[in-house]
Amino acid sequence: MNQLITGKSQFRGWGTVSGIFTNTPATAAQVVGQIVGQELLPEIPKSWIDNEFRHAYMEATVHQDIAWQIKINRENREITQAELAKIIGTRQSAISRIEDSEYEGRTIPTLIKIAHAFGCALRVKLIPYSTLAKEVKYTSEEDFSVNSFEDEIKKIGG
Repeated sequence: MNQLITGKSQFRGWGTVSGIFTNTPATAAQVVGQIVGQELLPEIPKSWIDNEFRHAYMEATVHQDIAWQIKINRENREITQAELAKIIGTRQSAISRIEDSEYEGRTIPTLIKIAHAFGCALRVKLIPYSTLAKEVKYTSEEDFSVNSFEDEIKKIGG
């Protein structure tokens, strides 16, 4: 079983990882550096070995993706920022901030209200960086557009 040794940024794996024996402590960067480009994690960019870069990339992706997704879905529903603000009980300026990819003050309760306003679900979950590397390829307007529950029911004839 692999475990992260907290506070020391070390990885201890037992057995082999893509043919590499990892029963001794190593930094996560060393382990990733050994397996990047091999069968196990081919989608992780080598630049992500640097913790600071990887963390900054992930944070920027979170803020950018949710901002774009809210704006795209609001516009697809033909609602103005002022109308969305009224629906969720805030001001237009708050919606403007929420749609700003550099804004870092979004809260889960506000995102839930927006999901309700759009008639869709909100899911927040922790994922491995390999999953992030795969998912960042899907950031088109079509990828970020979400049908409301009502629209989904209409599609299946309900």
